[in-house]
Amino acid sequence: MTTRTSMEDTGEVVWHEDDHISVLTASANYDFAAESVDGGKASFTGLVTETDASSDVAKYAVYPYTKGLSLNGSTVSGIVIPDEQHFSEISGTSVSFAQNTNPSIGSVSADNQIMFYNLCGLVRVKINTQSSITKITLRGKQNEAIAGTGAADAASEAPAWTAAAAKQSIVLTKADASAFAADGVTFTFVVAPVTFENGLEIILENDQNGAYTWTSGKNITINRAKYKSFEITAKAGDFEEVVPMPENAWSYYYGADGNCLLVKPGQTSGTLDVQPYVVRTDCKITSERYPAPKAKGCKVLWTETGLSLDAAVSDDYKTLTVSNITGYGNASVAIYADADCSGDILWSYHIWVPEVDPTVGLLEYTVDHTGDGSISAPAVRNYQLMPMYLGATKIANKESSEEDRLASIGCYYQWGRKDPLGRPSNFINGQLKFRSTEGTDWPETMRAEIVEGATGALDLVSIDYTIKNPDHFITIPDKEWPENDPDLYLAWTGMQNTNLWGNPTDNYTFVTGKSCYDPCPKGYRVAAADTWWNVTSHHWLSGNADEILSDTSLSEIKDLGFNYLYAGKENTDKTDFYVVTGSRDHRGGGSVWSEIAVFSSGLSCDDSQPDYVAEGFFVGWVAHPRFPYPMSDGNCIRCVKYEE
Repeated sequence: MTTRTSMEDTGEVVWHEDDHISVLTASANYDFAAESVDGGKASFTGLVTETDASSDVAKYAVYPYTKGLSLNGSTVSGIVIPDEQHFSEISGTSVSFAQNTNPSIGSVSADNQIMFYNLCGLVRVKINTQSSITKITLRGKQNEAIAGTGAADAASEAPAWTAAAAKQSIVLTKADASAFAADGVTFTFVVAPVTFENGLEIILENDQNGAYTWTSGKNITINRAKYKSFEITAKAGDFEEVVPMPENAWSYYYGADGNCLLVKPGQTSGTLDVQPYVVRTDCKITSERYPAPKAKGCKVLWTETGLSLDAAVSDDYKTLTVSNITGYGNASVAIYADADCSGDILWSYHIWVPEVDPTVGLLEYTVDHTGDGSISAPAVRNYQLMPMYLGATKIANKESSEEDRLASIGCYYQWGRKDPLGRPSNFINGQLKFRSTEGTDWPETMRAEIVEGATGALDLVSIDYTIKNPDHFITIPDKEWPENDPDLYLAWTGMQNTNLWGNPTDNYTFVTGKSCYDPCPKGYRVAAADTWWNVTSHHWLSGNADEILSDTSLSEIKDLGFNYLYAGKENTDKTDFYVVTGSRDHRGGGSVWSEIAVFSSGLSCDDSQPDYVAEGFFVGWVAHPRFPYPMSDGNCIRCVKYEE
């Protein structure tokens, strides 16, 4: 009989004197030990019951002996392909897989002969490196099942192992876990038969806490009872520091420089940090590295007509460079774990190229909460607000042309999301007319979708969906207010997550910071809800504020906007024009044109509306700084300066 227990340097597979096999009947799993060994052949002995010893009883065998195996007909379950594999010593130029690593299966004949058949294939890796290696890991780029516990038909001459509890990677180490010299040595992995459609990765880790990842080509097939060979060369400088898994990590992000790259007039390029960092449940920006996939590729997802640019990831996968920028407008660039951008989006960035510098002429604004009992220290808040919406290309006033007023409208955002969701090209109520983009129209790329299975106060299902689909607007169907479960109404996350835009304590609309999902450029964040409080704190600014409400006709509002006193009644010379932005409706993603709505980072002060957020500013006939608005509507944003 033959089997696969270990492999000599010559490539011949041999038995060991201390090998054991399982002999199975319908009623028992017997342990048989090797009695004599002759290379690829061996004799085994064991004790069975008198009943099972009969030649009339079907018997099957599995190498190695494994407790917990079970037999159903001729199918054996509980067969293990180890995801942790070891070797003892390096002898010569190749290393065998360890004893009890490579499972095989067969049926026992009437005269007690067994022909074993391999269940696995072999991956042989020749390594050329001067580094001392501590660990070699093999995995597929699509997390294919390559090890674990499964079942196979022992009566088949070409048995196929089917995973029941799969493992997606295999780690090979020395048995005593010590470092080893690997230069010129070929190592062997025992792998479940599989096709790696996007290729496989082999990671070498050395004794200096460094790691080097080698990637194969696509469509690599590992066949049963066959081997596939690879060769890897890694110089000392190829090894990068291994980032350990942080404690209490919730997720990770790639936006250390912010999720928006602001390109000011005169600039033609810019860079962003695209390394992965930790996200915890408070969603605060951190500088703590996370062992997530590196950004090896990037792609321009869309650009508004009139803007063009190029994008590339650095050779060390740490920096995204946007270059050759011409024109004005908005664009989106995504990063991927694959150089060919074939997998899911890891993260995406808004590229904002306005015709004017939004950091010039910041509106100085002070809010004094002294004595109102609503906030502890500091009671006086000083804000410096950008004079234009995020994503706008111009600054307009009430005398501006319609073209300039349209250019002064920013991008729409669903509350808590980092990516822009379109910018209107006209003032048509009820119609979703977006500025055209290179290669595709907005109505096709901005698909309204409902995320299924999205539940939970901190819902990574929906958040993960928006990261992978940054141009999809999530809709919430119109329905009556659910009395027993209001949390699932109008929140694209499934439930309200107050930290997504940096509100660390529920229902305090002014205690805010910058979160990892904040859409504003570096140095700025979404404005706090109290930014606009003084707009309404003086009885609609009546008396000496003749210029505040420039028009009150709803038909004129649709085509114009409002001038508002910005720093309070006592400073009537400080006004700011808010063009009518409209909004995207949460029920279907269509546009509504009778209002100005500016999302703030604050949330509703009413616990009965946990999925509503406070508008910094809402205008129909009147202004209201804390008008409750659904998280799933799409509205514009003003950014305030933020010391990071």
